[in-house]
Amino acid sequence: MSEPVRAELEAAGIQHESGGHSEAFLTSSRFAIASPGIPVTAKPFAILTSHGIPVLSEIELASHFCSCPVLAVTGSNGKSTTVTLLTELLKAGGLRTAAGGNIGTPFISLLDQNLDAIVLELSSFQLETTYTLKPRVAVLLNLFENHLDRHASLEAYFHLKARIFQAQDSNDHAVLNAGSPWCRRLAPDIKAKLQWFNGSEAQAVRVEQGLILYHNQPLLAVADLGLRGAHNLENVLAALTAVAAFGLPSSGFAEVLRRFGGIPHRLETLASLQDRLFINDSKATNYLAAETALRSLNAPIILIAGGQDKGGDFAPLAQAIQEQVKHTVLLGSSAADFTHRLSLSGYNQCTVVKDMQAAVEQAYRLSSPGDIILLSPATASYDLYRNFEERGDDFRRHVAALISQTEQR
Repeated sequence: MSEPVRAELEAAGIQHESGGHSEAFLTSSRFAIASPGIPVTAKPFAILTSHGIPVLSEIELASHFCSCPVLAVTGSNGKSTTVTLLTELLKAGGLRTAAGGNIGTPFISLLDQNLDAIVLELSSFQLETTYTLKPRVAVLLNLFENHLDRHASLEAYFHLKARIFQAQDSNDHAVLNAGSPWCRRLAPDIKAKLQWFNGSEAQAVRVEQGLILYHNQPLLAVADLGLRGAHNLENVLAALTAVAAFGLPSSGFAEVLRRFGGIPHRLETLASLQDRLFINDSKATNYLAAETALRSLNAPIILIAGGQDKGGDFAPLAQAIQEQVKHTVLLGSSAADFTHRLSLSGYNQCTVVKDMQAAVEQAYRLSSPGDIILLSPATASYDLYRNFEERGDDFRRHVAALISQTEQR
């Protein structure tokens, strides 16, 4: 605990403990707020629950003091892109809006900003200790194997994601992906009004003959979207369906959709050097996200991957690497295991390096004009970095250094 934080707590008369969790201190609490990074199987939680002390997420706590409508988004992939786009669409509709939750800003920090609506990105870790949050609009984008290093099974992961709908009633809206078997399975148990996207059931927002229709009126051609790729079209449809459920007209939406090109660290084009394009996809923290990135690109790829493995079905990613990647540069705790698993699939073009600087330099040496050098780790970042943003920033820094060194020669 830093001295400024300690001093602030003491000035407010708040008892504190650092360097561990004593049972005496824990059991003197009325309730506990859990960091989403700490699993509920951790010893402090066992002590708290054995004494009947509730363990809540920051999301749960803030929800008790929130006076404006909440739009909440969860799913395995696409959350941050959808939340950011949804926030921009609400602003275009004239609402004072901000995004929080897993995207970076704590929900509780937004409560005093006099907002008309709050958009939350919710992870399974946050939903694990969230019980009574009642979003006006709740969105489930998709569900794939993810975080199996933390959750007991895909079924357990599914039930945590479903918590986003548990406190809703018939006055609320549930936005579901018609292309997801998990969403279809969940639908009969949802009490809110169902709003589908990405399928024939879609009503408020759908695609016909290359045009996005909003309440049956042409809004924008798919070809004119700032976001590229089939996966991003699903994110766009989800965000539009959410604002339609919220009751907003489409004025200003087309311009937002044209200029919105995505978020940092998600297929973010950084620079070009001697006809090699560097793309930062550090937010690809699972196998499917990395596979999706590979499938969305149409040039030969030098892939930089590896980190803290989260488990799942590796075969589709291995297939995408075989088909589209000239060489894979691996780092982090999963590097040796990835090399082995790729070799079992018949792919042997792997190099293991110690850090991001070596990865960038090696990837450039292995590349040819016309190639894409792609950071898409397929893993969490916690073995080498605090988060995926720090990992992406490190990639950006070493790409810039490589360009500077090359241009000075």
